[in-house]
Amino acid sequence: MTDKGLFDSEPAIEEAFSHKRWDEARCLVETDLAAIPDGWSPLADFEPDGERGRVIRGSFWDPGEFQAYLLHVRGLGGSTSVYWMGPSYSQRWWQLAVVNREEGKYEEAIRCIEQGLQLEPDHPYLWVQWGLILCAMAHYDEALFAHQTAETVRTWSPDSVKAWALRSQGYVLIELGRLSEAKSAYARSLALEPDNGNARNELDYIEHLLDEQELRQSKPTPADLFRGWQQGGKEKLREMLESMPEEDEE
Repeated sequence: MTDKGLFDSEPAIEEAFSHKRWDEARCLVETDLAAIPDGWSPLADFEPDGERGRVIRGSFWDPGEFQAYLLHVRGLGGSTSVYWMGPSYSQRWWQLAVVNREEGKYEEAIRCIEQGLQLEPDHPYLWVQWGLILCAMAHYDEALFAHQTAETVRTWSPDSVKAWALRSQGYVLIELGRLSEAKSAYARSLALEPDNGNARNELDYIEHLLDEQELRQSKPTPADLFRGWQQGGKEKLREMLESMPEEDEE
């Protein structure tokens, strides 16, 4: 169940994001963040009400996350009702981080992610965004850790989200020159999301890079040729010296 009345700012924020009107998006998001209730949590239990059983109020980021959580709760058994009460203030911090990243304000973007993680430390979107920010700063080892965390931090994440985290890992591994690991990450993402064209294209690109790498390793470089000439010259000089007759000692 959802309460649509609590999403009044969402259409305007989405509109600003879709047209990359970052100043407008910043203003809208910061206005929502200024109104965050004390003690806000993305999931909150209500006391059982008669025969309704357990009741959970959740602030979800999108319908896919809402449905994934419903499946997770149902898998646990029992009688539980889940209400989507929005908005998500951890999502607002994520949105503000995106605005800062788009404007090249990476340190501010990281601070926004840290604020979001304080509210919802297991949200994979926050971890992926942190990885994207670190990539933009060329901090690839740290970015890889963030993307790996995004894959595993939440057991009930939809397969599409885990696949996204794996593709993000693949990108960073390419930047690090770890092509075999990048190939594995993209292959694992396709196992979760078989129709993703981006992953297939990246796998083709990695195969091209691996072919080039193999060709470079099999083809001698100018330095290899020079070392070979030096070695060959020394051998010839040694042969010439050994073939010269020894002078008689007087």
